[in-house]
Amino acid sequence: MEDSKRAKEILAFYHDYKKSIDNIAPLIKKDGYACYVVGNRKVKGVVLPTDEITISFFKSHGFSHVETVIRNIPNKRMPSKNSPTNVVGKLDSTMTNEYVVVLKKTG
Repeated sequence: MEDSKRAKEILAFYHDYKKSIDNIAPLIKKDGYACYVVGNRKVKGVVLPTDEITISFFKSHGFSHVETVIRNIPNKRMPSKNSPTNVVGKLDSTMTNEYVVVLKKTG
């Protein structure tokens, strides 16, 4: 039941995220750029490729992928490891990188 609830939350997030890109993309002029800073979160041990999803959403609006710059997050406020299952001693890594996705409107 909890996995189903979490899956619905993730789906709702990406649905809203796509709607936000659908709103922004038409406002960018031809040969203009969009730069999005995203994080690839891990949910239930699975890394969600938000950088690749961002590229896909923009490509549907006539953008081409220019580059993705991966940067370390050295001074983040969250710990580098946490216990997502709340089992003592069972740790997993948290996000340590951010992805700067650069796209150009070609169509």
